[in-house]
Formats: sequence, structure tokens, C-alpha cells
Amino acid sequence: MKTNDLIRKNYNSLDVAKFLCALSIISAHFASEWGHFPILIDYAFSIYIIAVPFFFVCSGFLFSEKFFKLKNDKEKKMYFIKYERKIITIYLWWSLIYFLFVVVEWISNGTTLNEVLDYVHIALVFTTYPTIWYLPALGVGIALLYVLQKKLSVIKIFLLGLALYVIGALGFSYSFVQDKVHFLSNVYHIYNMVFETSRNGLFNGLPFVAMGALISIYKQKFKFTSFSLGLISFFSLIAIVCEAFILKTFFNNVGADTVFFLLPFEYFFMLFLITIKLPSSRVYLWLRELSTMVFTSQRLFLTAIPGVIPGMVINSLYENSYIGLLLVIGITLLFSFLVIVGSKKYSFLKVLF
Repeated sequence: MKTNDLIRKNYNSLDVAKFLCALSIISAHFASEWGHFPILIDYAFSIYIIAVPFFFVCSGFLFSEKFFKLKNDKEKKMYFIKYERKIITIYLWWSLIYFLFVVVEWISNGTTLNEVLDYVHIALVFTTYPTIWYLPALGVGIALLYVLQKKLSVIKIFLLGLALYVIGALGFSYSFVQDKVHFLSNVYHIYNMVFETSRNGLFNGLPFVAMGALISIYKQKFKFTSFSLGLISFFSLIAIVCEAFILKTFFNNVGADTVFFLLPFEYFFMLFLITIKLPSSRVYLWLRELSTMVFTSQRLFLTAIPGVIPGMVINSLYENSYIGLLLVIGITLLFSFLVIVGSKKYSFLKVLF
């Protein structure tokens, strides 16, 4: 499959990939927070680290597919505002939903002024609740792309994104480097006191959003076949596993979410997916909507609801890790499906996805 096969309006393969990535994130979160799986299965769930970067790349790609084809700055500005409004709306509504559970937990278990202030601080600089940090990070990444493209080419924005990714990696997966350079350690310490983490829209969002934009603009210039792109993606995935293993074994790193081999993997995996043509079907729209709902609602059943009901109830439900995992996935999918179906009659539900 050659370059001209890349040019088409619908990329149904992306909807399939996003849905599978959303399921992988649920599985990994359940495994780390509730499950007791054999070590090899537990490690297999760690592959989920490809999912959030893929969401960034995919969003940057799809945004750019239309944005850079618009004729004038006014049209581009209106499209950007509409895109950002959608992200912000979803984030604010889910923040409100999760905040209700936070308040109930504060009332039930008691809280201190410092804990409340910590919540407010993290909400302002990072996220209102775990996992949905992706939404404000995406908003920041897209906003930076919009601003920078007025002065810089997409290639230069991408190179800037790579530099920012390195800075972010030194604050996360490669934080052990700070032990060797005291100046860096002090800088990152001050930064983390304010912004909590470097896994955000600047150091994690923009690099992958810019990668998606780069692929969108230059996809016609790639001469790789689907087979070669799939092969490169596979070996890049193996490299991610090796890099993560080395970091964990020899450097006791805090997480593999910002390893360097994620960059070539996401790049070639995205190229591979857009060469795959799938037959037209409404099922892909369902998968697209489900992937968003599954991603944003999973914390209801992993964290929020378990946080306000007796622990023994959840422990009994999740006692068997395999049954517990299937239960969480099943409930999340059912809830997501009902919200999407319900939105056909009650349009206000559309603000959730």
C-alpha cells in the first residue's frame, strides 16, 4: 500500500485503535490499584503507556487534517475555538461529577484544610481528578500548536516539541539523572512544587500533538508500505519494553510513561494505522464515542464510587482479579453505552463525550 492510499476522509482504524487503547488504560489501572495478577501479566498491562501519547498524536492529526486546509486566519481561529470549547466542556463536566465524590469522601472520612488546599492547587495546575488530566493537557497542546504555527513551520514546532519532551522525561522517567546534576535537581524540585509533574500539556501534550500535525501535513511524502510500517512499529514497541525494563531494573525509575522509544513507536504506528482501510460502518462512530466515554468515566468504577462505599463491598467484588477486571470493563462499557444512547433523547448528555 503506497502513499496515495493514505489520502482519505475517514480513518476508521484510528477509532478501533482508540477504543482498544481506552480498554488497555482501564485494565492497567485496575491491575495497579485492585488486581493481584502474576508478574508477567502485570507487566503486560504496562504496555498501556502507549495509549495516552497515541490519543495526543491522533488528536493532533485529526485537528490538523482540517485546520491547515482552512483558507484564512478567521476560519482557523473559529475552528480552534470550537475545538477547544469541546475539550473544556467535557473536562469541566467530568470535573464536576468527580468533585461531588470528592466532597462526599471528605464528609464521610473527614479532611483537613491542607488537604482541601492541596486539591485546589493540583486542580489549578494539573487536573481535578486522576486520568482526566489528559483533557487539559490536550487543550494546552492544541493551543500551543495554534499559537506557534503563526510564526513557525510545523517541522520547527515538532523539533521544539522533541526538546520539551526531553525536558519532561528528565522530570519523570529519567528523573534519576537529576541525582548526578544538583542544579537540575533544584530546578525540577521547585518546578514540581508548583506544577506537580512534567507529564502535562507542555512537556507531554505538545510533542505528540505536533507529531500528529507533522504526519497530517507530510503524509503524502511517505513511501513506506503498510507491512514495513507495521514491522517498524513492532520493533519500536519491543524497544519500549526493553527501555522500560532497563530503567526499572537498573535505575528504579518512577514510571515508564515518558520513555524515549515512545516517540518512534507513536510516529510509525500512526502512519501504519492511516494506511489501513476498513469498510464503512456506523460501528466506528460508536467506537469513537465509546473510547471517549470509557476513558473519562472509568474512574467512577475504579476510584470515585469505591471511595464512598464500604471497603468490604468493593474488596468482595474485586477479590478475584480476573472477574474484577471483567466486571470493571463491563460496567464501564455498559454505563458509556447507556450515556451515548441516552444522548439521542437527552441532548445535554452529549457534554460528557
